[in-house]
Amino acid sequence: LKQALADGASLGGAGGRGVHARVYAAATIPDAGSGQESRPTTTAYPIHMPQTAYFDLVSHWRLDAPVPRVWRAITETEHWPRWWPGVVDVRRLRNGDELGVGRVQQISFRTGLGYRLHLALEVTEVVREERLRARAAGTLAGEGIWLMKQATPA
Repeated sequence: LKQALADGASLGGAGGRGVHARVYAAATIPDAGSGQESRPTTTAYPIHMPQTAYFDLVSHWRLDAPVPRVWRAITETEHWPRWWPGVVDVRRLRNGDELGVGRVQQISFRTGLGYRLHLALEVTEVVREERLRARAAGTLAGEGIWLMKQATPA
């Protein structure tokens, strides 16, 4: 979010003008073999899991930046590799409508464990400067939603 945090903005920060951004994602790791969905086992190894694993990821970001700047940073995904250390590459596969609904992009992530995730991310809902929803397919399959609101003064 270097672009969104430029000109004196910072993570954390008080002052009441910040943005609360919440990112919710629910995803499955598709079984490469059977195509069946079942609950995950507790076995951590080997990495290849014979069953689909389900997980929820909830991330809360508090940014000392105005909503429009944060919205731009999140929706201009082609710039993600500049400020999101895990994003290696973003390629637009299809344009969406005037709000971006229907846009599809191939995004490659580098993980801390040395492997890569490749997702085709399709925007399914846009409420400008408030909510962005997308469906992911690829290494992970599921849905993600970004919710943003201006923080109230403390």
